[in-house]
Amino acid sequence: MPAGNPQPKTTQQEQRQFTRAPVQLNAEIHLDCGLHIEAHTRDLSLGGALLSTERYLPRGHPVRIILDLEFAGEACRIRAQGHVARIDDEGVAIAFARIHPESLTPLCHIILTHAAESERVEQEMTQHGIVPPQDLLAALPK
Repeated sequence: MPAGNPQPKTTQQEQRQFTRAPVQLNAEIHLDCGLHIEAHTRDLSLGGALLSTERYLPRGHPVRIILDLEFAGEACRIRAQGHVARIDDEGVAIAFARIHPESLTPLCHIILTHAAESERVEQEMTQHGIVPPQDLLAALPK
């Protein structure tokens, strides 16, 4: 083996583009074959969701996901398309490829209000061209 300094390993946290917020929501996973799977979120970010489910989902499989929550005093659904990015002891990780336009504001709201570092989430939004409504940012506790 050649001598030298080994490359430090990057952790999964260092590889993430988006801050996770611990949020528990009811979720539906829809597969192209027509199968619907019930799940619960363990955490949520602008880039995806970690879900708990009893069902097996193949890695890389395309999915549509619907998350149920209350937003502005009304029942609301966040809709996104993506794929199964990872399956492990923590759950099933879904990477979002497309978030339905009407879902963006409630998604930003739930992440900003549950993330430990809301200022970091705001920076991530800016870096990725996501502009939440100013009234949403103004309502956040500082």
